Amino acid sequence: GLTCMGLQQTYLYSVFSSFFRNIDAMRGEYKDEDNVNLTDEQEELHAALDRLTLNSTAIWERELKDGPIEAPLLIKIPYFALCYMLDEVFEGKYTPSRFFLLETVARMPYFAYISMLHLYETLGFWRRSSDVKRIHFAEEINEYHHL
Repeated sequence: GLTCMGLQQTYLYSVFSSFFRNIDAMRGEYKDEDNVNLTDEQEELHAALDRLTLNSTAIWERELKDGPIEAPLLIKIPYFALCYMLDEVFEGKYTPSRFFLLETVARMPYFAYISMLHLYETLGFWRRSSDVKRIHFAEEINEYHHL
């Protein structure tokens, strides 16, 4: 009872604290770091990042330059919803935050797929899963390095 409950509470605390720390970092706030001493070079780089700007209209013009996006409606709806949210939430704000969120979203399919492969292997449904996992893990590492 109590051990299981303590483990669950610790896990939930870890999940929520990581989530909210990432949200704060996306806003450029680091509340849990009391003593942040940056070198002169780091200060210059930080100032350069603060000067970056994005223009949502220019992004859409570039996106649609090659014609309309061709994909099933099931893919287009969440895609356009995410794009709209990015345009609204991050317009005129700290630019790297937009890319952090995009890269996080881009990794989700890799994580979900590898989780399903683990489930299939655990249930004995898919005996070939080790080869597929190896390939997909390599793809996930490739995506991770894009951050």
